[in-house]
Amino acid sequence: YLQALINFAAAGFKARWGNVRGMRANAQTAARLFESAARQLGADSGPYMGLEVRALLLWTTGLAEYPTVAQGTDTEADAVPFEFKLRPE
Repeated sequence: YLQALINFAAAGFKARWGNVRGMRANAQTAARLFESAARQLGADSGPYMGLEVRALLLWTTGLAEYPTVAQGTDTEADAVPFEFKLRPE
């Protein structure tokens, strides 16, 4: 779980620097780790350590599937969306 959070943070760092490939790689790793954590916690689990694991899984899966360059942009830096702010309940 903690490694997944670290990879998610690294994905955000890469996104802010315009490195789509790095963002996607870190997001893929985070998604895999969040999926494992969600399985271990079970289907009926609520927040874990103040955060919704399933919501984090959805975010990282979406980032991992993000296209390398968005339509209408010339560079990867223009194509990187990352508006996620992590705040525990």
